[in-house]
Amino acid sequence: MPWRTAPAPLAPLPRRELLDRYEQHTKGCAVCSSALAETRALAKAARGARNVAAFALLCRAATAGPAAPFSLAVSAAATAFGAALLRSDVVGPTVAAAPNALAAPPLVCAALHLAAAAAGLPRVAGALATASAAALAATAALAARKFAALEARFIYTEEAKALQHAP
Repeated sequence: MPWRTAPAPLAPLPRRELLDRYEQHTKGCAVCSSALAETRALAKAARGARNVAAFALLCRAATAGPAAPFSLAVSAAATAFGAALLRSDVVGPTVAAAPNALAAPPLVCAALHLAAAAAGLPRVAGALATASAAALAATAALAARKFAALEARFIYTEEAKALQHAP
């Protein structure tokens, strides 16, 4: 009789598959999958901002003084990156990937640079443009690391990450 036969036992899943958070949850959860997509986009933006800021610092070191359009572009990039961090849903106390204060250094330096440029203080504006590029480079590098860690949390559980690094 069919009710007297027991179904064949299922083979146990390997621990790596069992602990795969992406396949078990993130892939099917609209909230988590959109947060993962936003995290990946922010990580890409952070890596790009880091590279642009590093290039700006190299150009600043190679020239005697910053050109006004170049300085304004650096401040605009710092402002855009800081604003993107503040607008995102994955920055701040909710997810705790990165604090809101992470957006402050590039925003403050850019605001000070623009104020000095508007006041007609070219030397101060040049120094603040360099500070803005340095703040953007440091903030973007830190944000890129934090977003990579957050992305890993959407994909694997803590135990699964430990298993990946085990011999």
